[in-house]
Amino acid sequence: MSTETFSIFIDATPEQVFPFVGDLPRHSEWTTDRMEFETLTVEEIGVGSQYRSTSHFKGMIITAELKIKEYRSPERFAFTVEDRTGQYEHIFTLKPQDGGTLVTREVHSVDTLFSRIMHAVLLPILIKPESNKAFRKLKERVEHEYQKSG
Repeated sequence: MSTETFSIFIDATPEQVFPFVGDLPRHSEWTTDRMEFETLTVEEIGVGSQYRSTSHFKGMIITAELKIKEYRSPERFAFTVEDRTGQYEHIFTLKPQDGGTLVTREVHSVDTLFSRIMHAVLLPILIKPESNKAFRKLKERVEHEYQKSG
C-alpha cells in the first residue's frame, strides 16, 4: 500500500471546515474537475453511508463507489473508494492551529501494477498538482464562507 499526504492551513475553525470535507457531495464544491454524487443510502451521514460518484478527470469519466469508514466531527473523516483505477482510502484530519485549522489528507492506495504505474508516472505530473490545487480551492471556499458569516 502506498500513501500520499497533503496538508493546508485554513483560517476557520474545525467546526467550520468539517462540513466541507465530511459531506462527500460537497467535495464537488472544491475538486478541480467536475464531479457528481449519488447518495445510495438514505440515513443521516455517518459510518456506512454509501455514494456513487462520477468524475470528469482530464477527459476521462470515472465512476466510483464510496463508503464512509469514519465520521468524527469535527476532527476526522475517512472513506473508501473503488473505481476502475483501483482501491483507495482517504483520511481527513482536522486539527486546531493558530486560530484556524490544519487539514491533512492521507490517500492510501492498494498496491497493484496500475497503482505503481500511477505513482511512478502520473503522481508527480498530474495527481499531486491537482490534489494541491483542490486543497487551495477548499481553503478559498471555506474562508470565503467564513468571512461572509462573520
